[in-house]
Amino acid sequence: MPEIIASTFVLAVNDLETSRRFYIDQLGFEESLRVDGWSFLQRGACRLRIGDCPDALPISQCQDHSWFAYLHVSDAAALYRELLAKQVSIWHALDDKPWACASSPSSRLMATASCSAKSCAEFALVQR
Repeated sequence: MPEIIASTFVLAVNDLETSRRFYIDQLGFEESLRVDGWSFLQRGACRLRIGDCPDALPISQCQDHSWFAYLHVSDAAALYRELLAKQVSIWHALDDKPWACASSPSSRLMATASCSAKSCAEFALVQR
């Protein structure tokens, strides 16, 4: 069976420039392409395509599981410290969870360290 080697998340944003600056300046993404109404961003294996959709409901107002992603990172604590230093809004603090990377209903973008069946360090941040 062919292996999936990467994934790209497509996000509608109300203000493309503000969101673009947030992902680049605060979350450490790099822009690989910019075309009319779109910014293509990447940090490591995580790829985003953010599209200018001024009338879309802000993600912070969506209270279901339709809008979240887990980012599996090599060091969740280091990423957490990096984002805190950049004053990124964190929904819940870094914590060891007893489940293997399950979601939290209030989270939208979560980072996890390599998870085992017994422990999963995770935190959730606000996606603008």
